[in-house]
Amino acid sequence: MRTRILALAICVACMAAWSAGALENILFVFDASNSMNKPMGEITRLQAATDALSQLLTGLPDETRVGLVVFGHRESRHDESASCQDIELMYSVDALTPSRRTEMMASIRGIQAQGMTPLAD
Repeated sequence: MRTRILALAICVACMAAWSAGALENILFVFDASNSMNKPMGEITRLQAATDALSQLLTGLPDETRVGLVVFGHRESRHDESASCQDIELMYSVDALTPSRRTEMMASIRGIQAQGMTPLAD
């Protein structure tokens, strides 16, 4: 239920901005830090975020320009130095074609939450 509410809130916000002509480029930032392994109802926060972003990508019109930055997914939280540098531009902002949408969704489903949250420098 929370996943659907999260996905709906994200979709409504994006679609409202889209219809107002405010969106030219969308860069999603995906938190895959270890804290995303915590439960959120019957699933983890990571699964909720994965489901919400997948639903959003499914609903975006073809040719919408999107990209994806992911953090906390490649280095263990036990290696603080490496983990705090774990930020990846997984997909640069570009047109969302059917094949790119499928590839992005597969990549999102493969993300493992394990690192720290490198948001401060």
